[in-house]
Formats: sequence, C-alpha cells, structure tokens
Amino acid sequence: MREIMSIALFGVLLACAMTVKAEDTTPKHYTCYQTKEPVAINAILDKPIWKKTPALDNWLITVDPKKLHKPATFPTTAWMCWDQDNLYIGFECIDKDIRGSRAKKDSDVWEDDAFELFIDPNGDGKNYVEIEINPLNTILDLLIVTPLENWKESAKFDVKGIVSAVRTYGTLNYKYDDDEKWVGEIMIPWQSFAEAVHNETCSLPPKDGDTWRIGLFRSERGSKIKGTPQEWNSWSPIITNHTPGQFGYVTFSTKKL
Repeated sequence: MREIMSIALFGVLLACAMTVKAEDTTPKHYTCYQTKEPVAINAILDKPIWKKTPALDNWLITVDPKKLHKPATFPTTAWMCWDQDNLYIGFECIDKDIRGSRAKKDSDVWEDDAFELFIDPNGDGKNYVEIEINPLNTILDLLIVTPLENWKESAKFDVKGIVSAVRTYGTLNYKYDDDEKWVGEIMIPWQSFAEAVHNETCSLPPKDGDTWRIGLFRSERGSKIKGTPQEWNSWSPIITNHTPGQFGYVTFSTKKL
C-alpha cells in the first residue's frame, strides 16, 4: 500500500522535503460556505450551488521529487459546501485515459485513477479520515491514527452514511481513444467524523469560523500508449499525502450561497 512506503522511496522523499523552501509548502486557505438546501448526489456538476461555490483549483504535483510542486499535467477542480447535516464535495478530473478496476470497497483504490480526501477535524495531525473514490464509484475509507502502525486496522473504519456518485466522459479502461474527464460528488454526514474528533473544542457540525485541516489529492495513473505520465497531485502544496501538517486550511462560514 502507498501508506507503507519502501525505505528507499521514504529516503528520497525525506531528502526532497529537506531541500524544498518553506514558502513552497505554505498551505492554501479555503472558505467553505453553507448551501441553502441539500445537494442531490448524482455527479451532475451544473447545479447552481457549484457555480456559486469557490473552486479548489491549480493543483500541483506531489510525491515526485523531480517535479514537486509543478503544475499538474491534467487539471483537477473541486468544490466544497456544507449544511447542518453534511459536508458536500464536487470534483472534476480531466483525464485522457480513464482507468479503474477496483470494485470492492476498501480495496487498493489508489492503484486506479482516484480522487482522495484527507480530513483532520482537530487539525493536529493525530487522527484524520481518508476517503478515496475511483471512476467505478468504489470507496476506500480509513481512520488514520498517527503514527500509522497497521493500515488494515484503519480500514475497519467506515464513514457511516456516505453517499457518492461518479460519471465518466469517455471509455473506461480503453486506451485507444481519448477520454475527456471523470467527475463525482460526495456527501459526508458530520457525525461520521466522531471517531476522528478527540478534542471538545471541535464541533460537529462546525461552528461559524471553525477551521479544519483538509488535504485533497488525485492519483492519475497515466497511459504509456498516450505518453501521459503517472502523477500524484494535490490542491495545497505538500511533499507527500500523509503529512497532515501540510494539509490545507478550510474555514467554515455560515454565509449561505
């Protein structure tokens, strides 16, 4: 699993982390506004709410020391809003060759094209929820209790009540034509984060002005036949996915869109 890196790769990433300038890993900030009504989860992104919601865009390459923090080859855009019951995420992954074969929940979804969320309600890096989704709408959900010692134990965690939908614009797993993109929507009930909250100051749902640490990532598997690279991308500049101290800052606002 990507969570358990080889010693060699870890050494490369550590060396890279030591040479990256501090300003290169300054986390981004995002204001997450309330929606006036629940979002229908059907992977149709032309809803008025997503047109009014600020975009999480300009994603960067992560993990790869040679290309670290350069613009992603294929753009990713996400949007986020909330109400008193749920957190809502919409996302769009431009992709020339959409790939996905993992159909079993909690399988190694990161080996497919995947959209990933890392959510740390307390913002201290101790407990955070990882959610991954592929073009087949297969979900992997984990509760990462740091330091991570056994990811299989983490996989026993379930995000209760999560609802997701995915649409592909192209031919899944067919490498001889050019695809356009795959898109999705996710609804996460606030109460599903209860196991990740270990501080009484963290409210579910959040209060106006509360700030969580959230990382958004993408696994892009690339295509040899099309000459497109395999990449890991992130919304906020980061060395590698499991560095919660570099997750972005998301502040919740009760202003309604």
